[in-house]
Amino acid sequence: MSYQLLDWDSKNFGFKVSKIIGGEHDQKMLEAILRENQKQQVKLSYYFAVEKLAPEVIDKLGGSLVDEKVTYIIDLTNQKLLNTKDESVESYIQSGLYSRFSVDSKFPQDKFEAMYRQWIYGSMQKTIAKELLVIREDTSVVGIITLGDKSGRGDIGLVAVDSTCRGKQYGTRLVRSAINWFAKNQYTLVQVVTQGVNKPACNLYEKCGFSREKVEYVYHFWL
Repeated sequence: MSYQLLDWDSKNFGFKVSKIIGGEHDQKMLEAILRENQKQQVKLSYYFAVEKLAPEVIDKLGGSLVDEKVTYIIDLTNQKLLNTKDESVESYIQSGLYSRFSVDSKFPQDKFEAMYRQWIYGSMQKTIAKELLVIREDTSVVGIITLGDKSGRGDIGLVAVDSTCRGKQYGTRLVRSAINWFAKNQYTLVQVVTQGVNKPACNLYEKCGFSREKVEYVYHFWL
């Protein structure tokens, strides 16, 4: 196990943030890394674990489980193209409801919202996403999905449907449109990461043919 300082997070949140590297849990090493983080004036440290920490360990170290990060994948080699129309995009923020930064009550709400606005802005400029697909009602954008690339895989980033329009199958249409876009652009594998607690999202991806690849347990340690 080791750790690295996260420049982007630190700059945007206004305090030092680090990420602990190494999913295999070693309590003594974890304690040592957190002490070193304190010396370096790190305020928040993320830890992505392959197994849940014991409650007594969490209590001792002062951490909290803020997310069960589920990675879904779909193999497109046998997928049929879905002809869903792509449209333009406008800024949207409701997709952050289940984010670990929203779930963590210690995390400043204004910092969380600023991060999501910047993420969406970057996606609109295609500095983060390769493409954005939307659904409109009349002239209003009521749903968006951002599409990118991670290690040669197609990657679904933000998916959001306006709360007043849920139950209309817009999420399904967006995900199927994404599958169509990735297939047309020669991707054979597509992944999407969501929160385990976000049951509607998990159900959506499974409905669209995705299967679970792995689960990571995300802890926040405030120092």
